Amino acid sequence: MACRYEGSHVFPLYVGAERRPSITPQIFETLGERYGEDPAPEQVLGLVYARLWSRRYHQRFSHGLRQDWPRVVFPESAERFETLARLGWKLARIHLGSEEPSSTPWLHGELPVRLPERGKSFEHHDQGRLHLGLGEGYLAPVSREAMEARIGGPGWLRRRAGRRLEAHDIESLSRLLGALEATRHLVSALCELEE
Repeated sequence: MACRYEGSHVFPLYVGAERRPSITPQIFETLGERYGEDPAPEQVLGLVYARLWSRRYHQRFSHGLRQDWPRVVFPESAERFETLARLGWKLARIHLGSEEPSSTPWLHGELPVRLPERGKSFEHHDQGRLHLGLGEGYLAPVSREAMEARIGGPGWLRRRAGRRLEAHDIESLSRLLGALEATRHLVSALCELEE
């Protein structure tokens, strides 16, 4: 994790050659007493990641999120902890690129694809198609929500306006759109659990 004004900071999950968890041991003790056994470090990180992606969490702790380090509330039941931790860990792995999204859009058309010049917009059709360029090439299925996300989608395409996209470019875009779609589904699942 990098901080623009204070230099770089790294917060690894494990430290040292013996791979000690970088989480304070008191957290494991407290959670072990609450849930009957100590959770894995990945579960603790997964729960924190899930909370930070929860809309309800952002509403409840909006002031604290703006002022200081966020407060993380651990669920009372082991079942809920495990479910949230599993979803959060999956989301973190998709964002890190260490887990592939369950589905990604496919290119329909031929390579290379020539993107339009700057100023031209990319068309998204209701049939879930993202038309990429000047020919018949399109990616599908692509949801409107994935295209309208502030990261990825159109920004990725606009930065490459006028270029030819080869196979590796299409693969990167497809993975990005798949990750955005997976994020949308996982965040929806998290919101349902929070209600």
